[in-house]
Amino acid sequence: MPQLSDAYKKGYDRLTNGLALQEFVGYQLLSNNRRINFFAGFEFTQAFTRNRRDFDFDTRQKDDADRLDLLFGFRLGWVLPFYFGQEADEVYY
Repeated sequence: MPQLSDAYKKGYDRLTNGLALQEFVGYQLLSNNRRINFFAGFEFTQAFTRNRRDFDFDTRQKDDADRLDLLFGFRLGWVLPFYFGQEADEVYY
C-alpha cells in the first residue's frame, strides 16, 4: 500500500511544538486532625505552537500559521499524608 510508505507516514500526523504555560488557582485544606486533606481548583494551559511538517495532506498546502492552543478544566484531589516520628509539641515558623 503506497499510503503507508515512509514518504507518506509523516503527512498523516499534525506534529506541532512550542512553548506551553500552565496555571492552577485553587484551595488546599490540610486539617489538624489529619483526616480531611484535599485540594480543588481551576487549571488553565496555554500553548503557543507551530506546525513542524512541510506539507499538510488534508489541506494540500503548507501550514505556516502560529497557533494558540487552550486547555482548561477543574482539578480535584485527595492528599494522603504520611507522618513518621513523634509529633512536635510546638511549631516554629
